[in-house]
Amino acid sequence: MRLSFLVVIFVLAVASCTQPLVPKDNFYRLSLPSLEKHESPTLNGTIEVGLFSVNGVIGERAIIYTNNGSSLQQYNYHYWLKPPAYMLQEAMIDYLRKANTADRIVSSKIRIASDYILGGNVRKLEHNVKDSSITVEIELSLIRKEDNELIFIDTFSTKQRTKKAGVNAATIAIQKGLAEIFSAFIERLELEKP
Repeated sequence: MRLSFLVVIFVLAVASCTQPLVPKDNFYRLSLPSLEKHESPTLNGTIEVGLFSVNGVIGERAIIYTNNGSSLQQYNYHYWLKPPAYMLQEAMIDYLRKANTADRIVSSKIRIASDYILGGNVRKLEHNVKDSSITVEIELSLIRKEDNELIFIDTFSTKQRTKKAGVNAATIAIQKGLAEIFSAFIERLELEKP
């Protein structure tokens, strides 16, 4: 009797020590929708795309959300594949190349002579849980290297509704929002063509 009581106590003690399964980490990459390619480049020369400036919590890999628009929080178990500064630089380079925006579009890591420098400063990259939307806001600038002249600087922003609730739907909406911003940048570039 005493032995069976001890066995029951031991089994209960071991069972109370087991942990519930921890959710798996989810990683999201950017894959922007395709766009129409220009027959000839908008700019002659080389555009050097610098690393985007992304400060504070939005610069980390965890995907950001807000419930009230003012306080930001990080999702647990939901991360960008790379830090946003690198991910957005690569996305912009790919997008500009697909659009045939210039003769050459390169990363600042390559360190070659270029004619223009494109800079980006990310102000918002977040999922609003309360109204199932995303907000993306990026300041983009283009500088001619030859004379260090600012061709233009402007803030591009978009707010998109997500088709469903959840992080996956939010990342899809963020990708569409970024494509909209990058497309608006190309349109502006065509107007300001140096």
